[in-house]
Amino acid sequence: MTTWIPQHPGDAGAVPETVGPHVFGGHLDTEAAFRLIDEGLEISVLDNFLELFPQARPELGLIIGISDRSLVRRRSQGRFTPAESDRLFRLVETYGLATRVLESTGAADEWMASPAVALGDRTPLTYLRNEAGTQRVVALLQRIEHGVYS
Repeated sequence: MTTWIPQHPGDAGAVPETVGPHVFGGHLDTEAAFRLIDEGLEISVLDNFLELFPQARPELGLIIGISDRSLVRRRSQGRFTPAESDRLFRLVETYGLATRVLESTGAADEWMASPAVALGDRTPLTYLRNEAGTQRVVALLQRIEHGVYS
């Protein structure tokens, strides 16, 4: 289940404008996101994501829940399964929040791949492997956004 992260009050599920249009090819509302995830996101979503956030590449298989061989197979098929798409969407969404909070895609990419004291010196990226870990990263980003020392 995807955690919908409000980017602005009343804008649940939106990915910040710097990330969403580049990754998805345009703005997605929650209904469009639901439909695309259910159909399976196209491989181009992953490729577009990696253009912005190359440091995520080493953890992708664990986060999306896909082996290298399966990724090759998905590339030939052109799209991910709905479950893989849900995890990929959650990844994009969390990086979108990090981009907004840290004010650039480069800063978000660097932060996600760097050990954080608040996460026991593990990287935020390693926590994106499941929903509970993602919620912990989102909470940390929200604390940073509100100036709460973490």
